[in-house]
Amino acid sequence: MLKQYLIALSTLFLLFNIQTSQAENNSGYFQQTMGLNLGYFFTDIDSNARLNGSLPGSELDFSTDLGLNGRANTFLSEVFWRITPKHRIDFTWFGLYQKGQKLSNKELIINDNIIPSGTGLQSDLNHNRYQLTYTYNLFQGSNYETGPSLGIYTFSLNSSISSIVANTVKQTYSSTNLTIPLPTIGWRGSYGVTDSITLHSRFNFMIVSIDSWKGDLYDFQLSAEYNFWKYMGIGLAYNLSFLEVNNTKETGAFQYNYDFQGVQTYIKFAF
Repeated sequence: MLKQYLIALSTLFLLFNIQTSQAENNSGYFQQTMGLNLGYFFTDIDSNARLNGSLPGSELDFSTDLGLNGRANTFLSEVFWRITPKHRIDFTWFGLYQKGQKLSNKELIINDNIIPSGTGLQSDLNHNRYQLTYTYNLFQGSNYETGPSLGIYTFSLNSSISSIVANTVKQTYSSTNLTIPLPTIGWRGSYGVTDSITLHSRFNFMIVSIDSWKGDLYDFQLSAEYNFWKYMGIGLAYNLSFLEVNNTKETGAFQYNYDFQGVQTYIKFAF
């Protein structure tokens, strides 16, 4: 349901980006060639996984079953380069890091390990995302630009689930270290409300199936910036993202779902 909502919301902003192409204002943002955003990201996370061996694994909710915090705050950095008025490149990095301990409240099966209820569990989940995007500004004017984009999302996941006694690890049930590049397509747009206030929106998605790997990604951002000086400004952004990665091989198959939404505040440097 949330994915359908995200697609509908992104469609509305796509239409908005095209419709605003008739306005005239001459915002200073569109004369900037390069920029750097440094900010802090406040997130709500909903993640789950299934880790199979020769036996079907349990559906693991990372919050209720493993004790991971559903909220994680982190730094986020973004860089853009307007190569020409029509062509621009954006790069984004952030990481979400979770750690938790919990007594299992039901029997769990993880990688052929049958874990009885009442077992002490320690879990770590580190999620890094690197996004490189190229945008061609198909429609452009003095205070707007919007067009299709192509990108690469590199998804890096390091996780472990272990049993503990007196805060000492006794057995590791699962250890995952994945780095997967995911190609995406999307749409991006910016609109200058005044010479110092600019709105931005972007939507990227990917659905891919290669051999035993399957994945889909939906990512949306809406942001507003206020440039209080020619080379500096502040911004506020809302982010919504859904990621699912599956490996369907006969043994050792797994499924990860990592969804989050959150608000980002940042300071901007540009020239």
